[in-house]
This record gives sequence, C-alpha cells and structure tokens, in this order.
Amino acid sequence: MIAAIFVVSCSGSSEAKTRKEQEGEFTKAFGFSPPTTITAINYADLYNRGVMDGAYGQWLSFSFEQASFDKIILGGYKQEQYSDIPNGSASPAWWPKTIPNSTVIFTRSQDDTPANEGFQFREYIWHDSASGLVFFHKNYWD
Repeated sequence: MIAAIFVVSCSGSSEAKTRKEQEGEFTKAFGFSPPTTITAINYADLYNRGVMDGAYGQWLSFSFEQASFDKIILGGYKQEQYSDIPNGSASPAWWPKTIPNSTVIFTRSQDDTPANEGFQFREYIWHDSASGLVFFHKNYWD
C-alpha cells in the first residue's frame, strides 16, 4: 500500500489552460515570448518519477509564424526525416496521431545546447502546413 501511494505521488500531469499560462510555457520552452501573431497555444506535460529513474514529457503546439519558427530552429536544431511521431501513449488529445511522410522534423538533445539542464533530453519540432500549427515535444530522462 505504501509503495502504491509513493508511486502515485511521484506522477502527475498538467495543462496550461489560460493564455497567460500558455505564453509562460512557450517562453520557458523557447526563451522568448510568443508574438501576438501566434494566436493558438496548447501545452501539456506528464512526469513519472520512479525509485531509481524517471521521465518527463512536454507537448506544445502553436500557430505557425515563420519568424518565430526560424528563431527556434536556429537554436541548435538539426533537420531529420521521420516516419513516426515521437509521442508515446501519454500524449494529450489535441496531439496529432499521424504526420505526412514528407514532413521535416527538427531535433536537438542536451548535447546541442550550451546550457546544462542536468538531465538527458531530446526535443522534436515540426511545422504541419495542413493544420497551420507547429508541434513541439520534449522528453527528459535520467
């Protein structure tokens, strides 16, 4: 019983519901505030802390705006081609289930950033021209 309570207390999720919260999560993810031309932002996260290890995931989508997208990509992302969405089973309901095969996904890891976050991570970001949205996903693990 105590072990079950411990495991449950070490897991959780959140979702940014207000525009202020959504802008705050955008700023934390990318280091700058979203311009007013980014009219839609969705954010959710999930953490799962085990006794010996843990994981944390973030999902963010927002209206495509070329200058902001370019600014983000210039932060050390590398272009890669994927056929699968890096989302896992814990993604929020608004997260896409598929992406077109021709979609270019940009990625970076802890090795591609100057700051040490203290954890290993991988980030994925892409623009879905059909929906007019940018999708961003970050996984942490230790």
